[in-house]
Amino acid sequence: MTHRHFCEILMFMKVAAALTALLLAATPAFAADKEFDLGFARPGMMQGQFRFGAWPAGVKVFCSDDKDRPEELDKAAFLLPKGIARLGASRCGLFAKDDAGWRQYRLEVAGWSTEVWGMFFPDGAGQPRLVQLFLKQPKESFETLSTHFAGRFGPPKESKARLARWSNSTNDAAIIEDGGTNLHAYVIDNRLQESMNVRMSQHPTR
Repeated sequence: MTHRHFCEILMFMKVAAALTALLLAATPAFAADKEFDLGFARPGMMQGQFRFGAWPAGVKVFCSDDKDRPEELDKAAFLLPKGIARLGASRCGLFAKDDAGWRQYRLEVAGWSTEVWGMFFPDGAGQPRLVQLFLKQPKESFETLSTHFAGRFGPPKESKARLARWSNSTNDAAIIEDGGTNLHAYVIDNRLQESMNVRMSQHPTR
């Protein structure tokens, strides 16, 4: 379990960095570029906005830096690489309580049950903001989720059998099949991602 979660997080970080590099190399900056807003979350939103968003009744957000996180939650699910955690990054997910205690809540997105995680990183003023939103769905949802993203973000910049990608100077997004039973979708705030990359390069992991 721990190894699986850690591998997913590493994949998340690598894809996010790669997508941001592609964006910075290929896309000129336009102030009019709109945010990639999914309704329930948008890149750059404050952690408090995400935590107290309009989630379904009974759903609560817990984060890796919460002191009062319930004991029954899987600690491995909140793991972040030590380098970014040391710089103030945190990982937040959705949870709901039943008779057995708190469990991960799957939000319906584009008609599919979806695992939702957000990674937050301090901006220049020290305010944690959503730098990367992570969605996980069954791989069968690829076409439906791609259509949903296109309805909100416009036509994809790149579209292949197992990959769809959107980008502008503000945000980047991608839907990627993992070769197994799932797909992973990412929505990234490019300015925060670039800031995080710079700070990580200035504070290499020891």
